[in-house]
Amino acid sequence: MENVKPYREIKDRKLYVNMHPGQASAYNSAARFVSMQAGTQGGKTCFEPDWLYREIQTMGEGDYLVGTATYPLLDLKLLPEFLYLFKTLLNLGEYKESKHIFEFHGGKTRIIFFSATNPESIESASAKVAV
Repeated sequence: MENVKPYREIKDRKLYVNMHPGQASAYNSAARFVSMQAGTQGGKTCFEPDWLYREIQTMGEGDYLVGTATYPLLDLKLLPEFLYLFKTLLNLGEYKESKHIFEFHGGKTRIIFFSATNPESIESASAKVAV
């Protein structure tokens, strides 16, 4: 059995992301609409925070959207991945649980989490990027 590197690792105080070819292809795409499709355990959920972080670095301050099918699914899988990168590893801000918003220090950038079962959560939203 080959030795598989962890998806994220820190070496010499620098974050490294070890993507598989499908993730790398989506990450490096310059297309306006990027789609990464894979089956169960295909690396979609762990990839999304890294892709969004790159987009925030590129697009700058503002609002960003992260959607999921249901809020229970957000709490179970997606949110822990985002908080691990944006809060634990990068210390970029705080998560406001009651509003489902991650607010960056300084308040000029937000990630608004929404559920497809609750469309009011993004009604009238203007965002630079959605995932």
